[in-house]
Amino acid sequence: MSFASIAERLAHQDIGSSWIFKGFLATPLGTKQLVFHIQEFVKD
Repeated sequence: MSFASIAERLAHQDIGSSWIFKGFLATPLGTKQLVFHIQEFVKD
């Protein structure tokens, strides 16, 4: 599934609803930030 399709699905969810996300953590080059890359999600 592409990032755009996941982002579009996520944008249409109700605010305050509960979800379970699956993905991976990464650190962009040259930063100390941690980024969670969502690969899929389901309603909790």
